[in-house]
Order: sequence, then structure tokens, then C-alpha cells
Amino acid sequence: MMNRRTMLKTGVAAAIWSTCSSALAAAETGTAIPSDWMIVDGTNNVAFNADTIADLKRAGVCGLNYNQVGLTSDALRYETITLEAIDSFPNDLVLARTVADFHVAKKPGKIATVIGWQSADPVAGEPGYNNPWMTNPPHSELRAHYELGLRICGISFNTPNLFGGGCLAPRTPLSRYGRLLIEQLHKLRILVDTCHAGEQTALDAAAISNGVPVICSHTGVASLNDNPRNISDRVIDAIANTGGVIGVFALNDGFARSRKDAAIVTTPIVGVDAMATQCDYIRTRVGIDHVGLGTDFSQGDDMYVDPSHSELTPPEMASKQGPLNYVRGFSRITDLPNLVAALKRKGWPDADVRKFLGENWLRVYGQAWGA
Repeated sequence: MMNRRTMLKTGVAAAIWSTCSSALAAAETGTAIPSDWMIVDGTNNVAFNADTIADLKRAGVCGLNYNQVGLTSDALRYETITLEAIDSFPNDLVLARTVADFHVAKKPGKIATVIGWQSADPVAGEPGYNNPWMTNPPHSELRAHYELGLRICGISFNTPNLFGGGCLAPRTPLSRYGRLLIEQLHKLRILVDTCHAGEQTALDAAAISNGVPVICSHTGVASLNDNPRNISDRVIDAIANTGGVIGVFALNDGFARSRKDAAIVTTPIVGVDAMATQCDYIRTRVGIDHVGLGTDFSQGDDMYVDPSHSELTPPEMASKQGPLNYVRGFSRITDLPNLVAALKRKGWPDADVRKFLGENWLRVYGQAWGA
């Protein structure tokens, strides 16, 4: 069954770790981060094990959006895997249902784990009169998933679905069913994530937010690099106007691969300053309250671009072969001091860095989820 992991082939763990062998040493050259700062990663999909958890804790991460579900109807399986991981590491992980859970987790050095989806495909249903969105009111399974811990939900993953367009269909609007989806997500107090959605679908979702923040959990800036996964200034503005946050990922292709590079097999690796430039662009355009960290790290899961699914990851979006590459100097979470140093080189004061590293996410989570 197709999902985020089948779209990106699983490889050998050593392939990723060997490319990052100098990461810990590199982090020593960055800027130290005060231990009392709330660090929240808006998207982090590392496989939970003793090593990856140790890295998260060493970096000071107190919470993350663990949005493993992409193109799949089997969300329950991945939610179960997440819950079982939390059970397996009771001294390290806690399930995050409220913002208070982040603050409770911070004190003993635990990590608050949010269950998120990158697409609403799990509740799309089958076409026809029995579709759950054909009833009045709609009877999707979102309520059940909310009770299991779902707190963030995307709309579509790269290509169009029942609800709207993906980033590869930027002109496709939010559908009638998509509008019902947004309404139900707001009613359940599940945060709407426009990441991987198309431009018009994202704009439509923001337009009907009715004062509730909408986010884009992990992306890049299209004005700086014309990659189909990156978002336009219009979407940046629309999300900020809802009070939402745009998370900037560390994926190298988002900064160094564009529509004109489809024939290039391997994308040249750029440095952490390229990521800092995109963060600074959003800060300058819409203000510091609307930009956050959304690394999209996947260590231990070791995802590879799968050429057999080129309709989901065409060559102008991602390198044709090899593992997902991250920017030089920020290829795993323990390199976070290097990113902080790059932001400070841009002139960011501590107050802005703090907001970027976690305070903005916690504000938006609280607004969307309630007390």
C-alpha cells in the first residue's frame, strides 16, 4: 500500500549515518543553545531508537510533529507504531495532545510527540454514494483518529486527491469535499497543514480558516528556488494572515534543485546558510511570528527517492537516485547549533531565534488545539 515510506525506498541505515559521520564534530562550531529554550521540530520523522532519541535529547528538542502518514489509507497502523514507540521509551517520549504536554515533557528532558498526517487520504473513502463525505453531516473517521492523538492533518500529498490539488497540481482548487474536510478539522480542533498541497488548494484552505491558524509544516521558498515542493509568496502571505507558521525544511533539493534541473542526476550539496537565507526571507516578508523549524529529518528510516514513483517525485523536484540529502552543516538534529549560528550571521537576535526554534509552533498549537 502506497505511503510516504513506499514513495521513498527504505535503504541501509549505514548509508545515511556514514554521510553524517562528522555531524557531531561540526555542531561544536555552532552557537550554543540555552537549555531552557523550548525547541520544537515542526516535522521530524526519524525512526525512534536509542540513537535517534539520544540525538534529539542532546539537541534539546522537547517536542516534534511526527507525521509519518502520507499517501496511505493505513493510518491506524502508523499511529499504532507511534504509540508503541512511545510505550517502548517511557522515559524519553510522551504523546502530545495539548501544549501543556510540551512543558510537562521539558522538565524531565522528555520529547512530546505529536501524531500528524501529511495528507487526508486515510479518510477520503471510496468514490460513490457510500463515501463518508456524501452524508449530512459527514461521517469520516477523523473523530476516532483524534481520540488516538491526531492533532495535525494535511490535505493532499503532491498529487490531487478527493480534497484538492497537490504541489504538482498548483491550480487545482480545494474541492467541495476539501471544504468539508477543513470544516471538520476546525470543529475537532485538528490543525490544518497545507504542506505538499497545491498553491490554490492552500490559498483556499487559508481563506476559509475563519480565524484559526493554518500551517505549512515543512517546505522551502519558491521565490528563492523554483522547486515544485516550495511554496509561493502568495501562500506565505496567506498562512501568515491566518496567524499560522511556515516550517523550513533542511532538504538540500529544496534549496539547490529547481524545474530547470530535471536532467541533473545528483543535486549539488549546499551549506546551512542556504537554509538560513530561506528562513530569513520568510521573517523579512511576514515577520518572525510566522516562521519555524521543520527539518523533515528521517535518520533511521533511511528514505530513498524511488524512480518507480516519478509521478510523485519528478526529477525537477528530487534527485533521481540516492538517499535524501540535507544541507551541509545541518544534516541531523545535533547540528542545530550550526543553523542558529547561520541565523545570527543574518542578524537575528536571541528573541527571534527562540520564536523560530519552538515558541511559534507552541503558540499556533495552542490556538488550534485549545486548552
